[in-house]
Amino acid sequence: LDFEYKGKKYTLEFTRESIKQMEREHFVLEDVVRKPMLTLPIFFAGAFKAHHKFDVKQKKIEEMFEKFTNKQALFEKLLDMYQ
Repeated sequence: LDFEYKGKKYTLEFTRESIKQMEREHFVLEDVVRKPMLTLPIFFAGAFKAHHKFDVKQKKIEEMFEKFTNKQALFEKLLDMYQ
């Protein structure tokens, strides 16, 4: 998933390593369906780990997350990438 935010390009992706890191941080995919308000932002942030692990702060990730107006479509895309 590629997008631009404030003039900078971002690529969201999941790799085996980024998923392992998320799981070490106690991410559980099923929680996104059961507790979407809590876990969808964490799921979104996890997609930054493959390409932007060190150059994007959590606050900026939260700002970008809020700009996505169709959260259902975002969830579906993230889920597709995760699988």
